[in-house]
Amino acid sequence: MKISGFTDEICDSFEGQLQAAQSLGMEYISLRSADGVNVGALTMPTIVQKIKPLLEAYGIGVSSIGSPLGKVALGDETAFDEQLAMAARLRDIALALGCRYIRLFSFYLPEGTEAAAWSQEVERRLGQLLAVFAGSGVTPLLENEKELYGDTPDRCEALLRAFAGQGLGLIFDPANFVQVGVDPLEAFHRLKPWIRYVHIKDADRESGINVLCGTGGGRLPELLQELRAEGYDGFLTLEPHLVEFSALSQLEQNGGQYLNTGETMSPLMAFSRQLEAVKQLWKQGKQEVRS
Repeated sequence: MKISGFTDEICDSFEGQLQAAQSLGMEYISLRSADGVNVGALTMPTIVQKIKPLLEAYGIGVSSIGSPLGKVALGDETAFDEQLAMAARLRDIALALGCRYIRLFSFYLPEGTEAAAWSQEVERRLGQLLAVFAGSGVTPLLENEKELYGDTPDRCEALLRAFAGQGLGLIFDPANFVQVGVDPLEAFHRLKPWIRYVHIKDADRESGINVLCGTGGGRLPELLQELRAEGYDGFLTLEPHLVEFSALSQLEQNGGQYLNTGETMSPLMAFSRQLEAVKQLWKQGKQEVRS
């Protein structure tokens, strides 16, 4: 098992992110934004001239590209055309950084509409995005993000089955399932065949507020126990969402709704607490943790 994390929750500065990761003993990060710029807007010259040299200097790899692909509204053709162009750039960025995985989402539903009415359109658009990565060596992974089409186990499974032949896997995020009223352990059992990557994020079952991993409804002790038992050797990527950070407004429609800001913590402290908590949970199985 390898630990990674969205270090843009610690600071905007990319070098600052790497310094923090190094201080925490981490060997990987998930690239979501650098110097306040979302990865979807980064250019190849910036990657080649700044991002890659800094990663090499600090001896840190990229576990995944935390892209915003699929985080646009169904029916917005202009935005989707822009995302297709973005997908090609992100594929090339992943290859340049030696990164195997890229995150995808399943689109926002138009307000007041039912998910079932959009199933074919979601598959059409997702299929176009997946085609960009075909044969490239970069594996696209669907995240079960709340408030999007694929926020339930039913719809996640339908999409994963529909694209089984195109290599689509799943990023399993237990907190996102908590926040839509789904038992993460039941979802895990159902979606296990497609899980390739795991986010470490937890949430209170009643309020939906993000909490320290292992203290909410995310069933993380049980999930990690099952992953250990099955010999999981993939990434556990920290996404604490415990304190406010500047990139949040770009990630969620309801920005601060799920933040636990009841305690004064620096972003680095919040990240460090999440790291130590997941290490302790994993050590309950007496297996090695590589961060």
